[in-house]
Amino acid sequence: MEAFADIRDAVVPKLEALSRQGPTTLTVPENFTPPKYFSRTWFHRTHGGWDAGPYQGFVHSEMVRKRYTSFVFPGDQAADRRKTAEQAPRRDYRRILEIGTASGLYTEALSQVFPGAEITGIDPSLRMLEEAQRVANERGLKWNLYLGVGEDTGFAAQSFDLVTASTVHHELPPGIIRAMFAEAFRLLEPGGDVLMADVPRYFDLSRIESWRFDWVAKYHGEPFWRPSASMDMEKAMREAGFVEVAAYPLGAKLGTYVFRGHKPGVTPP
Repeated sequence: MEAFADIRDAVVPKLEALSRQGPTTLTVPENFTPPKYFSRTWFHRTHGGWDAGPYQGFVHSEMVRKRYTSFVFPGDQAADRRKTAEQAPRRDYRRILEIGTASGLYTEALSQVFPGAEITGIDPSLRMLEEAQRVANERGLKWNLYLGVGEDTGFAAQSFDLVTASTVHHELPPGIIRAMFAEAFRLLEPGGDVLMADVPRYFDLSRIESWRFDWVAKYHGEPFWRPSASMDMEKAMREAGFVEVAAYPLGAKLGTYVFRGHKPGVTPP
């Protein structure tokens, strides 16, 4: 935030212009109240939480993730998100819902992998969605962004043919994750798919590896990491009604873990 203060006068006019000019829309319900698991947690030790300041989305996306996180954790995060999107069994989705849009990193990957789809994103952080809108407008991308939560979206049943999320589950309590799978099932049309990705599963790790992740969770603002990473996601998806469920690591064992499922039925023409 101190670094942002140094460049604020030069950057803010550009950010405001990107918020006003472009094809991406942001819908903010008047009566939205963030859930306690979100509002009371300073995820990633972000002082004040994701909505602490009017430009927190820019600070996190452009200054923390791109300049700090990418240095501490080497690797191409954008490429990882594209690989996740490519795990979907089809390429002809027409209406995609992304749960946990944040600042739009995975949303941009979805636009690349499914260029013909209408993409809707939902997230409980207004500041992150504002940054996602700026990112999309700067690139000429049309997204429909909504302030809300993935476990109770308010969207009509059978509105989408793909529901997806990337690195969201470890920031949710297990009960909310189960509710999110149930909501995904409700939102999918028959024949639709669910595609989720998150942190490694504890059953797949050695004790020293799980200890390392516990240490990261304790000291880096991740209170739901262990309970979510210990969940049987395949069982939760089947309980929600999904079939053809699969779960597997995407590349290295300590990297992204993918969960896929299918809603029974035939996709409308």
